[in-house]
Amino acid sequence: MLSCFAFGLSSQLSGEKAHSSLSCKKEGSMAYSYSPGELTFKDAVITCLKNYFNFYGRASRAEYWWWFFFNILVMSVAFLFDILIVSGFAFGISELQHSSGTPGAVVVAGMFLPFILTMIVALLLLLPTLTVAVRRLHDVDRSGFWVFITVIPILGTVLLLYWHLLPSSQTVSANYE
Repeated sequence: MLSCFAFGLSSQLSGEKAHSSLSCKKEGSMAYSYSPGELTFKDAVITCLKNYFNFYGRASRAEYWWWFFFNILVMSVAFLFDILIVSGFAFGISELQHSSGTPGAVVVAGMFLPFILTMIVALLLLLPTLTVAVRRLHDVDRSGFWVFITVIPILGTVLLLYWHLLPSSQTVSANYE
């Protein structure tokens, strides 16, 4: 399932009304697709990838923080891979520059070009990270739009971190299911 968000967007663009039978809200009190106390690292990553485009529902603390840890691991591997490429490239260029007199600007531009891998990985992880953050805010009874509070330096990030650390809300809000 792509997501109800995508259906709602496409129906708004085409001028159609979304049918009430195609509701994105899940039945029941807590709309987890798993038992929050038993979520493993692998389960959290799979859940976040399956919900790549899903801004609806809730994400437990475990799901959010396991995904956060996965992001750190993947970005670290991509960055280390880029460092290895750049260091090998720099070593090769320094030898080439010694023998042929290659201009320094070409060397500097060539050294930062491989960091494109890290940027591509970051862009691929951006949307699922945003969706799990929005779903985590829903889990503590906050609107997903609060994720944009990070535009306020320091204070916004601290407040968002506080909300992400809160336990799941026990109240049922139909707005976030």
